[in-house]
Amino acid sequence: MSKNVATVLADLTSAQSHIDVFGPLPKGDHAVRQNALHKSFVSLVKIVHPDRSSDQDRAKAYEAFQLLDGFYKSAKAAIQCGTYGEAFTKGPILQSAAGSYHLEARPYRRG
Repeated sequence: MSKNVATVLADLTSAQSHIDVFGPLPKGDHAVRQNALHKSFVSLVKIVHPDRSSDQDRAKAYEAFQLLDGFYKSAKAAIQCGTYGEAFTKGPILQSAAGSYHLEARPYRRG
């Protein structure tokens, strides 16, 4: 089945892990896995890039492209951390040289 902007956007918004977006990656070192991730990213960019979409799909394509770009950046970091394929966390992740910290989605303090 050929994918279009709407199906890719639906896949991105319902993704529970990087595998849902880019598929499973081959076993190997970081370079092999990063290369496979990049190939999958490029194939999806060809579908959702706003410059390649029709006028009626441009808003959806822009939204899909923004989501895809964010997933790509986090997938690259997940490969480095060894967490590619794990379910997404609810809150943001803070990464430092010492490790990764999963933050709560609610703010600690307001005002």
